[in-house]
Amino acid sequence: MSLIVATIVSVLMIAVDRITKAWAVGAFADRVESIPVIRGIFSFYYVENDGAGFSILSGRTIFLIVFSSLAMLFVLYLIVSRKLKSPVADWGLCLILSGGIGNLIDRISRGGRVVDFIKTDFIDFPIFNVADICVTVGAGLIILYFIIDAVKDARKKRTEKENKNEQS
Repeated sequence: MSLIVATIVSVLMIAVDRITKAWAVGAFADRVESIPVIRGIFSFYYVENDGAGFSILSGRTIFLIVFSSLAMLFVLYLIVSRKLKSPVADWGLCLILSGGIGNLIDRISRGGRVVDFIKTDFIDFPIFNVADICVTVGAGLIILYFIIDAVKDARKKRTEKENKNEQS
């Protein structure tokens, strides 16, 4: 993936996150109940989270802003330096960057709080947002990249060993 495509993908996903959060803030300005989307599956329910995932580090705003900023700089470095040479890794890094920036914008502009509004009704799970989806899918793709890379390495070593044994 080129840097231009990575930039476009990241900007688009940040925009989707910002637009959906703006919608949630407006839609729930005067109500507290949930809005069912698919009954029994998921609904929209507005909350503001001052922690990270699962509300860990709740109230540690400065730490979360600094840590998120450093993490996004590291992800940006990985994208620009092309350290992970794989389309799977490229997509994963772009999604992590997009989601991280989306939530960082919230945290800075909303006094340490992040707007969450997607609620799963079929399991007890924390309410989340589009940026969280980006980070989660991106992390999954990075894990997939490392699994694929490990399988390739194992195959390469096995082939080298077989070739060495054939030569003996």
